[in-house]
Amino acid sequence: MNDVRLPPRAEELVKCFVGIHERIDYYVVAGNEDLWITQLCAPTYEEVAALFEGASAYTHPDLIRLLYRDDRYEAIRDRKVRLVDALESHSPRAVVEELFKHLDKFTAEDRARSFLLLASELPTSVAEDASEERTEWLDRIADSFEASPRALRLQLLLAASIVGHEPMVSLLLGDIAAGDELAPNIDAVEAECLIEAAMNQHYPIVKEFLAGDALERSGARPELLRVVDESLPLSSFDGSKVASTGVKHDMSTQEGVRARNSMHNRVKSDLFIPAGGRPNTINENNWRDYIDADGKPSSGLIVEGANLFITPEARQLLFDNAGVVIVKDSSANKCGVVCSSYEIVASMLLETDEFLAVKDELVVEVVDKLRALARVEAQLLFREYKKDPTSALPPASERISRAITRVHDAVLAHFDDVCEEDQQILFTLIEEGVVQERVRAKEKVYAQATATYRQFPRI
Repeated sequence: MNDVRLPPRAEELVKCFVGIHERIDYYVVAGNEDLWITQLCAPTYEEVAALFEGASAYTHPDLIRLLYRDDRYEAIRDRKVRLVDALESHSPRAVVEELFKHLDKFTAEDRARSFLLLASELPTSVAEDASEERTEWLDRIADSFEASPRALRLQLLLAASIVGHEPMVSLLLGDIAAGDELAPNIDAVEAECLIEAAMNQHYPIVKEFLAGDALERSGARPELLRVVDESLPLSSFDGSKVASTGVKHDMSTQEGVRARNSMHNRVKSDLFIPAGGRPNTINENNWRDYIDADGKPSSGLIVEGANLFITPEARQLLFDNAGVVIVKDSSANKCGVVCSSYEIVASMLLETDEFLAVKDELVVEVVDKLRALARVEAQLLFREYKKDPTSALPPASERISRAITRVHDAVLAHFDDVCEEDQQILFTLIEEGVVQERVRAKEKVYAQATATYRQFPRI
């Protein structure tokens, strides 16, 4: 498919989208081109905003109402604008699902020349920023319109892989494969989508990727499919099937061990998430290996998915000497602790048959709550960092942990002295923390939960 770009005036018009008339002009200009506008109207969910930021622009829902109320724009909205109304959706996942249902009806040609616009309130953090920062944010969105619509398809492909929308994965893979030329980073995108699908246990999608054209080109598809189907370790992969641009490292050889142990220093990326490995892998004696000859780190942002991967001294040295921003393990993994608490309380409140009856709904609610909790801590950390960019993030994580511990100890120390009426008031904290399926069984908490969990709601 040939690339289709927005009209030349689009960039300037988007920069001015705070004005309703300029925004309407954008529709008029785009309406004269051979393009579709997919107008998604949704609540202000940061996950949705982040997902589509590279291929969308914000506008206020009031403008959409004007567009659909004023007869002057009838020809545009009927011929060129396709509205996706997700304003009543109660979660980011529901918004994405609503969009996918809409795109399912598109032909491949329509998807190739459709541009997504997100109608929502501006995110609170953006609305509160200084005007200079807001202008920079708007410029970044405007610049994204210069990208090919193909970029939007890659974003949607990742989203579909995460939420397990198999029909959309099939459609988008077909669209990409039918292109005149492959997207330059499709192999990397497919690899990322494959990992996301596997992590979320969307196994039909995993097989879809393993059967895809990109892997077929390298000759690796049948061998990868065999390894997955037979649940074999990667060491079972036939090295002769590796493409000429790739290499297979075997951990049974010294060369393989060296390649594995130095990968975090050699591979350049925007973000590094150590999710395994030995404690103190990066320490005060080898932290310089993470920085290249030009003084640049292999990744400028590290989120510690593995506990103790970096020593405290190395964290500070990387920040002071290379500006590496590190989200400490205690913050990065906190939702794992919260999730364990959910599991324990669920086992106290629900019988096996009760759990199985609500499992699908329960998992979605738990994940939504974990994301909300993670977002709160991440926003706090980076807000503090923004106030003082000379201070590293790990000390802020430690202050948060100490504050949580102090509150826990204070409540626990005086819990036995609280009268029964006040204990009932404290119980409302549990209702705020648990998911709805458990709230329905809240009478069981006092009867079945252990003393520790009755005394202090960890969920």
